[in-house]
Amino acid sequence: LETIGEKFECLLDVTIVYPHGVPTFGDLLSGRVKDVIVRVHRREIPMDLKIVKADDTQYRHRLQHWINEIWAAKDREIDELQAQFKQGRIGR
Repeated sequence: LETIGEKFECLLDVTIVYPHGVPTFGDLLSGRVKDVIVRVHRREIPMDLKIVKADDTQYRHRLQHWINEIWAAKDREIDELQAQFKQGRIGR
């Protein structure tokens, strides 16, 4: 984002959950994966992360904070999706 941020409006955040555990590459190729849950979110890039000023010493801190928030939300979403799958509310 630091060098090309002004060219993007958003980030596509893709979460893939394998409810029965992470498959091997061979499992994927041979069709032995029963269930896959995919969620895609369009995340707007904050304006203060799109344009970097030369004297902005806090830019990397703000960027890291924003990314950490996305990862924390992703971790919660994965937990929720796995729980919903186990309860039979999605998939199967």
